[in-house]
Amino acid sequence: MTEMAPSSDEPNQGLDFDLGVSLHEWTTRWSQIEEDREDDEGEALREATQLLDEMARQLHVESDPASAAQTEDLPRALAALRDLVSRYENDGPVDADEFEDAFVNAREMFDLLVGDRDDAEAGP
Repeated sequence: MTEMAPSSDEPNQGLDFDLGVSLHEWTTRWSQIEEDREDDEGEALREATQLLDEMARQLHVESDPASAAQTEDLPRALAALRDLVSRYENDGPVDADEFEDAFVNAREMFDLLVGDRDDAEAGP
């Protein structure tokens, strides 16, 4: 076996995502979410939450509050977004202020996950 080949049976062994491509995709998707927000805040928040979960997974950032240290804000903030989306999907009580606050928090999480990377595009 060559050293260039993966040494385990893991199907994704040796396959790393391209951070530059991911950053481009993430910023493009975020821009679309911001545009969609005007038409349907609940659906846009669902898309934002899905994007943040995907980003956390790809960046190997813990996003489950049960597994994360209690001092970690990101998992708790993501859990709050998931809760709001769940209430929206189940026609539970959600007011406009909650959506506004959730989008502010989601944008802060997005900025945190993207960070000050040289290859990141400027956000909207």
